This record gives sequence, structure tokens and C-alpha cells, in this order.
Amino acid sequence: MISAKFRTTLVPKFCSLLIVLSMMVMPAAMKAEASQITASLVPEYNTGYGTFSAVKFLELQYPPDSAISKEFNGRDQKVSFFVNGTTDQKDTAALVDAINHELLQQSLSGLQVTSLDFLYTGTIKGSADRTEVSYKVDIMPKFSGFVLASNSTQGKMLVDMTWRALTINGPVSVATKYGNFNINYPVGLFQVTDPKFAEALLTDNTAASIMTSPILDFRDIGRTDLNQWDHLFDPTKSQPGGTVIANPQDMGSAKVISVYSLGECSLKQGCPQPDEKMGQTTVEGTPLKLDMTTPQPNAQIQIAGYATIQSLKNAQVLAVTLSDSSGGPNEPFPIQVLLVFGGMMGAVAVFVLMKARK
Repeated sequence: MISAKFRTTLVPKFCSLLIVLSMMVMPAAMKAEASQITASLVPEYNTGYGTFSAVKFLELQYPPDSAISKEFNGRDQKVSFFVNGTTDQKDTAALVDAINHELLQQSLSGLQVTSLDFLYTGTIKGSADRTEVSYKVDIMPKFSGFVLASNSTQGKMLVDMTWRALTINGPVSVATKYGNFNINYPVGLFQVTDPKFAEALLTDNTAASIMTSPILDFRDIGRTDLNQWDHLFDPTKSQPGGTVIANPQDMGSAKVISVYSLGECSLKQGCPQPDEKMGQTTVEGTPLKLDMTTPQPNAQIQIAGYATIQSLKNAQVLAVTLSDSSGGPNEPFPIQVLLVFGGMMGAVAVFVLMKARK
């Protein structure tokens, strides 16, 4: 048996070691790719901003020495471009319009994106029997109109949260240095780099269904009940990991930040799972296997004010006050959340490495 004295000495040191290890894992693991939303809302001003990162991985398998092998073996290609919505509004107009159209269909409020920047990155790495393709689209919008003012009661602002399920189902073509580029379909990358191969993929129903599945798809984040998200109320405005609301003046009159976090493995949430679509087809006489994977989602949403969950029209909203009107103690961020968050991001890193080394 372990003596009481030994337990008293060992347990705090062990917990401290776990915290240090989790902090060491997190910076490296955070570089791993995963579909995620990071956003900040200031209900007092009815404005928000953040980053929506959509990620997919595609693996193509084919026989060595086939026509497809000859085309892709040894390929190491990267296609990347950044569009500044402030200086290049006409180049972001199609994306802004597509997002706002979907928001009008999906949201409870009149939420609309006012401007955005976006970054597209696609890579193609080929070998004799397979090609690995990765897609990442980062959208950095500013938006407004999420406060349901007509339903505000008792000094509470009702905040629409349905936007976190944002999904654009159709193609989104933007003008780039590569020409018109469909950033929302996986086939868009091949339409620029390998037009004949892209055309062949779209003539087959199995391949076409995979290659036209939307990249900008955050349904897995939106469909998760907010009651299953981890949350904290931070009166110090300095929760672990920093805050997107970097400047105190950005918070307006709010005395506290509410943070809702999704993606950690826990008894409440379980472990978010990646999504995988597979298919087989024949392209120009060559058998081809397709494996499209979307990593497990994660998200962090910060709200300037004290937020609680309510239901409205079969959806969930947040009731926000500028301070904790309950008079109760602020809920600390559970230490186990910090530990499993590091582990979760480490798992994402391992998942990405495994996909890359297949």
C-alpha cells in the first residue's frame, strides 16, 4: 500500500507533471489539421469574427504502371492562394454571397457575413500505386446580425447559434491566379492541375459523388447539442490557451467571457470521430479506389458576456447578459478538459501522420 504521506506528496506532483505534458503536447498537436471553428461574438455590438477551417484528405489507389500511375508517380505539387477581402472584394464576392445565401436558409436570425479573407491550400503527392491529396480552406469572416433582438427579455440578449452548422452545398468559383477555381469541391483542384483527369472523374457517378462533396461543411459541429460542449465562464478574461477577444475594448461592457469548446474526449461528449467515404471506379480503363476522409471536428466559441443555453423554435440559442446575473460562482474550466484536450489534439496529429504515411 502507498502511505498517506506518499500519496500526499506524489499526487500533486503527478498532476503537475500531467499539466506540463499536456501543455507540451498542445503546441505541437495544434499544428495538426482538423476541421474547426474558432469564433468570437460580441452580442452588445451584434458583431463577430473568427476562422472556419475546412479540411479533407483524399487517397487515390491504382495499379503500378497504369496510365494514372504514370501521370501522378513522383508528383509533389502545391496550389495555394490568399484573398484579402478588404482589398479584393470582387474576388471574395462569390464566396460571401454563397455563405450568406446558406445562412439565410439555415439560421434563425438575419446573420450575414459582411466581409472575409480566405486561404486555399491543396497538395498532391503521388507515388507508383497511390496519390495523397489534402485540401484546406480557411475562411476568416466578419459577421453581424446574430442577436435576436425581438426576443430579448429581462435584459438578456438571445444569440442565434445555428450558424455553426454552416454548409455550402454547391460549387463556389472564385477568380485566382490559376484562373476560375472551384474552392468548395475536391475536384476543383484537379480541374486546375489535371483537367482531363477531373473530367473523367465526373463522368462516373461513384467518383463524382465523392469529388463533389462540399469541403465547406461544418454540419458535424452544428449538429452537436450545446449541452454536450464543455464550457466555462471566465471573469479574468484570460482562460488557458489565450482568447480570440484579444483587446478588452472589443468586449464592450461585458464583465465576463463565456467559452464553449467542442472536440475533447470526455464522458459527456465521447470522442468525435472522423468521417470517411470510399468508392471504386474505372477511369480511362484503369481501376481506381477513392478514400475521402474528414478529420474529427473541434471548435471554440467565445461570447462577450455570461451565456446560458435556451431552446427556441426547435433550435438552441444562448441567452447572454453582460455579467453573471445569477450571483453564483463562476464555473472553473475542468482540469480534465485541459488534459484531454492535449490528448485529443495529439490523437488528431497521429491520425494525420497515419494518413500521410499510408
